[in-house]
Amino acid sequence: MRTLTVLGVLAAVWGALRTEGLSVQGPREPLVARPGDEVLLPCSVDSAVPLQELDVEWVKTDPDTLVHLFSEGESRPESQHQRYRGRAELFPQEIPRGNFSLRLANVTAEDTGVYRCAVYTKEDSGQTTVELKEQERLAVSGASEPVVAYAGGEVVLNCSVDTNVPLQELEVEWVKTDSTILVHMFSEGESRPESQHQRYRGRAEFITERIPNGDFSLRLKDIRTEDKGQYMCTVHTDSGSANTTAELKELGFSTAHIWILLLALSALGVVILTSVPTYQFLLQNRETSWRWHCCLVNCVTPGLLLSVAFILWGQTEGFLQESVTCATVSVLRILLVSIMASYSHSYPGNLGRRLKRFSVPFVVFAFVTVVMSVILAEYFKTRAPNTAAKAFIGFFCGLVFLFSLSGIVVKGWMTFCRKHSRKCLEYNGEFTALFPTSRQMCVSCPGGWRSQQAGAQTAEPRARFTGK
Repeated sequence: MRTLTVLGVLAAVWGALRTEGLSVQGPREPLVARPGDEVLLPCSVDSAVPLQELDVEWVKTDPDTLVHLFSEGESRPESQHQRYRGRAELFPQEIPRGNFSLRLANVTAEDTGVYRCAVYTKEDSGQTTVELKEQERLAVSGASEPVVAYAGGEVVLNCSVDTNVPLQELEVEWVKTDSTILVHMFSEGESRPESQHQRYRGRAEFITERIPNGDFSLRLKDIRTEDKGQYMCTVHTDSGSANTTAELKELGFSTAHIWILLLALSALGVVILTSVPTYQFLLQNRETSWRWHCCLVNCVTPGLLLSVAFILWGQTEGFLQESVTCATVSVLRILLVSIMASYSHSYPGNLGRRLKRFSVPFVVFAFVTVVMSVILAEYFKTRAPNTAAKAFIGFFCGLVFLFSLSGIVVKGWMTFCRKHSRKCLEYNGEFTALFPTSRQMCVSCPGGWRSQQAGAQTAEPRARFTGK
């Protein structure tokens, strides 16, 4: 090391005193080698140099490590760093010709870096640098067999990466090949959940603790039937890419599927079991509590069971918006069946009349509200409209909502007028006093404007008869 220090001082002194140095030539581009290879680090001068006046040192920078030294006409292997002993050497027959290239055998990953070849004579000195890079290694492997899973379960799709490229320079993509949907992405040293397709948000993720080991396996949770198919794991570097595939086979029946089947069969069973006694009660025309309960079960239970089945189906298959709509239709079907059934006249109290009066406008209002909400939720999730578009859509949907609600309001007002005709006449009189042109607004009310007008006409003869 003392020799290395002395030579460094001499090089600095000669570089400061002389304006022209020794022209030392090296490669213009970095050298690339794989682990275990043998590589030649070029270094030469234009003319021959007397060996007795020549000193050549090869140093690996950062930190400075002496790789090889030629001094006083011979190599000095005893001065080498122990890591390079027996692996780094010059070509003795080429040295007199000005060729000081270094042969480095059995290259390792630690050998990558910048090497400095410094040449010193009594009169001149010069140096050149050589950069050695490890040849990029990239191999991607996955599972050889298809993966089988059940709906609602969890599965791991394997993707192992063998590379010498830093994680910061890797880009990993998981794509569903049949629809080119981006399932998940790793870039710039971290996961990118914001780039996922909405179908996989919150369900697909990398196993974070395995990434430093080159394991980019994908964990897919809450599996749906639509998830089956082929997935591709592609790894990109600055100089190339590699990929592997994983197949998720057709899914079997899960617990949710079994429940859906049981609910559907239960709805069918309820319809069959209650239809026969209901029909017999209708033929016998007997008013009993048993008849009412049987008709109620026949009307209500199938709709409720099917609505629950639709919700489970949407959650399992990934069609939650569609399933909510179908479940709403199943529930509203109860009201429509209740007013169209032949036994609707036998409902207790005023239930039958109220159902016939309010069922249709309520069904329209509920159906429009649910369908509109589902469409808006899907639109905002996929399109992300600007503020102006949101304002227009909100105004339009508000009009539709009020229009569908108007049926219930009108029916409620008419019911109020029938029950409280005297109050309706008072409200109508006050209203027509302010707005005479709106007298016909209460024509639909029993005892409305026409009744009020007829009462006024009959009151005049009565006043004459009494002398008032």
